[in-house]
Amino acid sequence: MKTLMIIPTYNEAENLSPLLQAIFSYAPLTDVLIVDDHSPDGTGELADELQTKDVRVHVLHRAGKLGLGTAYLAGFKFALAHGYDAAFEMDADFSHDPRYLPDFLRAIEDADVVIGSRYIVGGNTPNWSALRRLISLIITHIFRGRRNSSQSQVRRAPIYRGPRGGEGWDMQTHSSVCPSPPRGAAINRGQYAST
Repeated sequence: MKTLMIIPTYNEAENLSPLLQAIFSYAPLTDVLIVDDHSPDGTGELADELQTKDVRVHVLHRAGKLGLGTAYLAGFKFALAHGYDAAFEMDADFSHDPRYLPDFLRAIEDADVVIGSRYIVGGNTPNWSALRRLISLIITHIFRGRRNSSQSQVRRAPIYRGPRGGEGWDMQTHSSVCPSPPRGAAINRGQYAST
């Protein structure tokens, strides 16, 4: 399966090399797309340098700080345009631990959507302050509408069959990637605890 890890960046020069090293140690056959929002700390230039050394690394430069959601949207569009079978979201600050990638890659073989969550049994938020946990819980609650509605939202998320039969999805950005997906598709869901 041809997979892509989408990593939005803004001022992540310090994390980028160690993150790619960790990703490739756990998922050596995956590709990575770095979506850089014109980081003033040189993240974009470092990404270009890393790309020249590794064919698995791709870089998308954007004109300025355009936001996380639109970075993921650009990444999903890149994945669909380049024939990837699956695309994963990953933060550059190590808040998404690369050690879970083998679980996700195995799970996506039999699922349409695989969700890693800090808020299920086994998930956690190491090194987070109480304020960051609170903000994350509030945002999660607002996004879900209510605490236990994530399953119904996943069931409602449309699936789009890509050019090679792969699925393109994201509950927040899917409608922009594929505005007219087929309705009523059943979703086989995998769910894993993550950090």
